[in-house]
Amino acid sequence: MEQRRLAAGDRRPDPTPLEPLSQIWMREDARSPWRDEVTWVADDGVRYQRPEVSLLFKTKQHRVKDRIDLDGVWPLLDDERRAWLRESLRRLHPEHPWQARLDA
Repeated sequence: MEQRRLAAGDRRPDPTPLEPLSQIWMREDARSPWRDEVTWVADDGVRYQRPEVSLLFKTKQHRVKDRIDLDGVWPLLDDERRAWLRESLRRLHPEHPWQARLDA
């Protein structure tokens, strides 16, 4: 099946507005999670990035402060969030030093 990119001026086949109009769904590529899956809106109305996603971004560098963040956040994550971080890190950086901590 051939994939095609939308070009400038392309329109959806059904021009009916999506409900609600304030929603925007996006992701980096086909393997990335949808933005709504990596954020949440707190009671104060502010959108925050999920902690496990923030930790995954921190794996690009090997900084002491990021390891401190991992040590502080890891015990607070539920099993589903831990599994997501573990699998994502394994896929993106299989030899990362954090992998041993996440597998323990």
